[in-house]
Amino acid sequence: MRALAIFLLVAAGCRAPSTAPSATDAGSESAGAQPAPADGGPDAGSVLPAECAGLSPPPVGQPTASVVADGSSSDWWSAGGTDDSGTVALIRTNDNQLPPFALHVLDPWGVERARYQSVDASFAEHVFEQRDGFEVIGFDAWARGVYMAAIDRRGTVVATATIPGEYAGPTAGDPLGGIRTVLKRIGDDSVIAFAAYDEPLKLRFRTQLVATGRPVALGVDRQGNSLLLLEGAGPIDGIWIDHSGKAGAEFKAVEEVPATTSIVLAPRIGSGLFAGRSPGSWTHQFDALGAGSPPPDWLVARPGSTLHLARGGHAYAVVHPLPSGSACGARIEVVTSSGASCGTAVFPTESPWCHPALAVGRDGTVVEGAVFDGPSAGHRTSVFRWWAGFLK
Repeated sequence: MRALAIFLLVAAGCRAPSTAPSATDAGSESAGAQPAPADGGPDAGSVLPAECAGLSPPPVGQPTASVVADGSSSDWWSAGGTDDSGTVALIRTNDNQLPPFALHVLDPWGVERARYQSVDASFAEHVFEQRDGFEVIGFDAWARGVYMAAIDRRGTVVATATIPGEYAGPTAGDPLGGIRTVLKRIGDDSVIAFAAYDEPLKLRFRTQLVATGRPVALGVDRQGNSLLLLEGAGPIDGIWIDHSGKAGAEFKAVEEVPATTSIVLAPRIGSGLFAGRSPGSWTHQFDALGAGSPPPDWLVARPGSTLHLARGGHAYAVVHPLPSGSACGARIEVVTSSGASCGTAVFPTESPWCHPALAVGRDGTVVEGAVFDGPSAGHRTSVFRWWAGFLK
């Protein structure tokens, strides 16, 4: 029998959630400015565009909460996002422990409300933010099928579902609620189905797809239209599925992608999707239910970045890539739909936060994570902190 890892989850509240925007501040770079100086202050004399009103990042003060997850070297922690209420999800996986997956649900001040634990033979888990809580999807190796769970903001499991005899391929959250997933029969990859589940995990539709390639990426835009990308012998093909489940014709979407890269899809403001290579650069954009075209210049000029929607879907939160070498950095830039920069929030990088993982949750909360090995062998500590409603 495998030994159980022992972990300690400690939270410390720091301040009340922040929601008020600010045009310029000591924690922001002003629009169009060069990278901020060491103190994160704006360049003198800079003026923000009028379209940035109400969008600029606020000052980066003390985090709302910080959490320490202390465990073995087999414990891997990551952020699972935030829901519309600011509830935070933290994910722990440990392949040497049963069950191997747990979702910790915490309030905005870092107090753990509840913990969801997967089935014992869980693999390939994914977590998706919802308006109220989170949805988990994974594969149950013992039951040989997909399992799903809907967890509300209190950490209560409010619904479950299973799909026997199938496994999930690319899966994405629906901004309108629920999830979209590609399903394949175990032992028969030639049959591909596309399914949509709402927040209570009720099946909205299931569409059989006539596709020639291997599903490699899935994105859902703000109107609930899904773009599935498929890899074949040459270019990457695409299939649009609208919010009612109607699938369009397969089309050439992206040129051939090197084997060392993967494709990422990110929602645009309003509708449509951006596509890019990871690691790499942004290469395409897609109008809703349409073919691809070159991405806007402002996005091309930010290679290696990740995109999140912020300010209620009215702006982009551009997470800049971490600096190389020993340099520290943690920056999130707010950009309008036209590409105007509304300022960059520069987050503190004291040890162990020199190269943190940064993410922006559904409600605009910024979550920062870092990992460091403990003083003894077989020990690892994961630390998280967040600024609640920072870009709400």
